[in-house]
Amino acid sequence: EIASLLRKQNFEVLIETSEKELSQALSKASKLECDLFLIVGGRELKEGKVAIRDLKTRTQQEVAINNLEDFLLKFKRKD
Repeated sequence: EIASLLRKQNFEVLIETSEKELSQALSKASKLECDLFLIVGGRELKEGKVAIRDLKTRTQQEVAINNLEDFLLKFKRKD
């Protein structure tokens, strides 16, 4: 569902579902020159949020899933 929303906004989506360490997945995303890294784990889903890490600024914030589309539109405009 979240991946579909991202693709609808013309974001390229790579999904990492393995049990890798978070740091390994972040390193892989950086090497692929990804802009954003979304963390959707059990806690986030329970709270109805996603954690979004901006790989350029190395900042992270939580965004409610129902506000994700607005967040992504703002992110695209600032790029």
